[in-house]
Amino acid sequence: MGMAGASDRDLWSNTHHCNTDFNLDSQQIADVADKLANAHKTLLINQASVRRVVIKQHGYDFGTLPNTGFRVMEYNLVGQRPIQPNEEVLDITHALVIKRQTRDGRSGRLYLRGLLTNLDVAVDSSGKFVLGNVAPFNEANNGGALNDMTTAAGAGFNMVIPSKANFGTGNVHIISAHRASNATNIKANHRRRAKKGVFDSLVSDVQGRINSVARLILTYGSLASIPLVMMPVYNRLRSEMLAGYNALPEAIRTTLSLPAGTE
Repeated sequence: MGMAGASDRDLWSNTHHCNTDFNLDSQQIADVADKLANAHKTLLINQASVRRVVIKQHGYDFGTLPNTGFRVMEYNLVGQRPIQPNEEVLDITHALVIKRQTRDGRSGRLYLRGLLTNLDVAVDSSGKFVLGNVAPFNEANNGGALNDMTTAAGAGFNMVIPSKANFGTGNVHIISAHRASNATNIKANHRRRAKKGVFDSLVSDVQGRINSVARLILTYGSLASIPLVMMPVYNRLRSEMLAGYNALPEAIRTTLSLPAGTE
């Protein structure tokens, strides 16, 4: 997501997790992405937009997705919340705090940028930055959008908070509701933390596969010298590398170098 005129490197991201015992086909994945994208669109001010959804696999083979387990879906969804003449849009260091309520275990938080104005916030008696009125964000279209985040996966699936980085069935906390709770200040580069930034993680996955192919070629001295018995390994690594590489926006692909002869 990003404000009007923002470049790729000025975007921010939010992460959602879906858990299921079944493989999702390509259309089911697209449906989840569409529902989440539209939920964010409903909440965003009309000076911000949803640019893309990045889908990344954890532990299951998602139907027709590339072997790399991720997919990039491009959007251009402008926020639906109108701004009045007496309102001033707050920058991306200000976020609405959404509490992810769970059926059991710990709850989580989601920080939504690009939707607060000066009329939404206040300063309490201790000087702390807070949300002036939480009710509008939990009512009408806003409440519907938050509900859509909870039910985005559809029947038979759950939106969840993972207990560990590599989660599987039973190792998650099922989200029962998303509720606006407060406002907060957040670092502008919070979205770029290496272990948290989804887009950075996507690029890192591709770079890792590039490195794997390069190491295999280096081991045997050249591409032509790879033994016949190792060609299935090379072909698999190259296929995964190219699938991920081609899924990236062109501006990002130009920053990566594929091993010679593997294009």
